[in-house]
Amino acid sequence: MILFSAEAALPTQANVLKEAQPEFVQARTADQIDGAAGARFYIQRPDSDFLTEVNAADFGVLPDNNDNTVALQRALDYCAQQEAT
Repeated sequence: MILFSAEAALPTQANVLKEAQPEFVQARTADQIDGAAGARFYIQRPDSDFLTEVNAADFGVLPDNNDNTVALQRALDYCAQQEAT
């Protein structure tokens, strides 16, 4: 856990990292995050237009099951074999 006190000073502008927006492949996008004292960074995430939705229930994961371990593993194994899932 990291704690900050009210007395802690923020970095000066010259000491703050500013990332350039990264180049992305077509199937990825980025969110720009503007932080304290002018800090800027980007979080890459998949572009939802290029994703395939997988429903774990299609592999037998159900809320009424006492143990969904095998069914969930089947879903995860399927996802690992697919692109953009």
